[in-house]
Amino acid sequence: MPAFELRDKILSGGSIEFDEALSLYDEPLEDVCAAADEIRNRFCQKSFDMCAVISVKGGRCSENCRFCPQASCSNSQIKEFELLSADEIMDRAKKLDELGIGHVCLVSSGRRLSKKDIRSLCDVVRAIGKDLSVKPCASLGLIDEEDCRNLKEAGLIRLHNNLETSETHFMEVCTSHTYKEKLDLLEAAKKAGLELCCGGLLGIEENRRDRIELAFTIKKYAPESVPLNLLYPSKGSAMEDAERLSYEEIQKTFAIFRFILPKSELRLAAGRDLLEDTGEKCFLSGGNAAITGDCLTVKGISASEDIENIERIISERW
Repeated sequence: MPAFELRDKILSGGSIEFDEALSLYDEPLEDVCAAADEIRNRFCQKSFDMCAVISVKGGRCSENCRFCPQASCSNSQIKEFELLSADEIMDRAKKLDELGIGHVCLVSSGRRLSKKDIRSLCDVVRAIGKDLSVKPCASLGLIDEEDCRNLKEAGLIRLHNNLETSETHFMEVCTSHTYKEKLDLLEAAKKAGLELCCGGLLGIEENRRDRIELAFTIKKYAPESVPLNLLYPSKGSAMEDAERLSYEEIQKTFAIFRFILPKSELRLAAGRDLLEDTGEKCFLSGGNAAITGDCLTVKGISASEDIENIERIISERW
């Protein structure tokens, strides 16, 4: 079915089916992207969310995710450090708050944080909620429902947990934890009353069907934010020689995700600096959110310059 007919189906309150979504890869790029942008405009208007990451704990991880430079199967050179102090985290969060960033995500390496570290982060989350306007989010590995509830009570707004790819393909890229464990965390976070940030990673030797399956799995959980990351083939990682996706493939995938998830924040996340325009084409193809900040080197520009560029796109192109 042509892209504009599927657009009309969604705009009239319907939803797209799996085979229809897959067929969009065979439609002209310009049609698919233009239709996705209209869907974005109808359901999200001109809202655009910027999120910045604060890495609160780093180091080698016990998990064997083949795409990750911190994984146990990787020889990549990485920084290792214990949980940052509350003062260090707050100092970074304040700087991001002053820029007008919407969300700040506290990210840790490893399978999951200890209960002690969770308690420490709960104190930080309380301080952010008390003193700053930026909304606190977190990505802390496979934490449990008790951790989710404690973080929610402390004032955490949103929990991040990427599914990465389809359930079938996931077994090809990670065997140290299961897809079900990831889905269980999404359920636990929802039960605790947290918003969800759940997306995937493009360019990890998946096929188009894997991407569509991922999008429909994500749809079941109705996440507020859906980040799509681009594999950065780090030297020493198990996927350092993975073939890069073309920009057209990335752009069309973003657009198709908007057809499937018309109301979510569709976020261009890690890998923006791999694109010559830092993702502008994706923001004209249904995307309406991004990762920014010092943790992400976007073509050598600062977070404030990045925000100015996004504001230009909204005012001139939307």
